[in-house]
Amino acid sequence: MATATLASPSYELTTEQNELVSHGREEFRTQHGVDLEDVELWSVPKSARDLVPHLSFIQNKEFWGTYLQGGVRSISPADYLVITEGAAADLAQQIARQADLESSAEFALEQHLEEFIQVNWPAIDFGAPLALYEAEGQPGRQFPAGPPGSNWSIDFLAVDKTLGELVVIELKKGRSSDSVAGQVLRYMAWVKENLAGEAQGVRGVVIAKEVDDSLRYALKAQPVDLKTYEVKFRLTDAGS
Repeated sequence: MATATLASPSYELTTEQNELVSHGREEFRTQHGVDLEDVELWSVPKSARDLVPHLSFIQNKEFWGTYLQGGVRSISPADYLVITEGAAADLAQQIARQADLESSAEFALEQHLEEFIQVNWPAIDFGAPLALYEAEGQPGRQFPAGPPGSNWSIDFLAVDKTLGELVVIELKKGRSSDSVAGQVLRYMAWVKENLAGEAQGVRGVVIAKEVDDSLRYALKAQPVDLKTYEVKFRLTDAGS
């Protein structure tokens, strides 16, 4: 077993890719797949039976096996810690129970940050007036990039409405600092070579919950802005 970060949207597999991922077994064949990065294989297997009592998404502890069958499942931050940290399960659940609403909202937003940004684009201050790029009917969100077969995908490709520059926007979303820094610079280079006009500038923006020194120094000498976001939870009186 392992943990990993999604590095692409879902795409249709070629015959060769299908043969590779299925290991030649018919029951493992599938039409679509995704790219992964930051893959960390577990050196020691974890017993599902030991984790089941601490996992909140498994409601029926007696017939827990059905919850772990193939497929995609969204789990809470606490359950993720239980699975990845193992022995820290009880502490992880205790922390989750005591977490305030803002921290829960922050986690939920990170899972849907891309969609949130697109829906609220006109209200977001990027530091400059930006419009989503569009070419031949292809919108700027998850804009396909890279050489044939690379399956690169830019989170958002935008245009500075004042300067006319192309802007590559990448969301950190839990990825390592080195990974997101390398990716935004790679995409910027591709955009410069393949989309930008002769005198058209290209710059980048990385949006993250927090920015560490590794990310800051990796992009310090590059035309990339670092932006952080925060969530505020507030109740207002609606009257009676």
